[in-house]
Amino acid sequence: MQAEATLREGTVEIPPAIRDALRLHDGDTLIFDADSNGVHLRVQQRVGRASFQDVVGIFGNDSEGKTIEQLVAEEREQRGY
Repeated sequence: MQAEATLREGTVEIPPAIRDALRLHDGDTLIFDADSNGVHLRVQQRVGRASFQDVVGIFGNDSEGKTIEQLVAEEREQRGY
């Protein structure tokens, strides 16, 4: 897919077709890598709260109020690591 954008006052608006194809949302971080072949764009998407809750759900109902580090430490202890 190819699209065109114009630089205006240091800002480039990513065309909607590209935003949709990359599933970009407000808050996503775009990483630009420049080399002799041109500029490459990578997307570092945010982890949403729902995703965090899904991960915490692995640890059971008593995980509320604990940090990820605490949950992982408890899980490792239970498994004998």
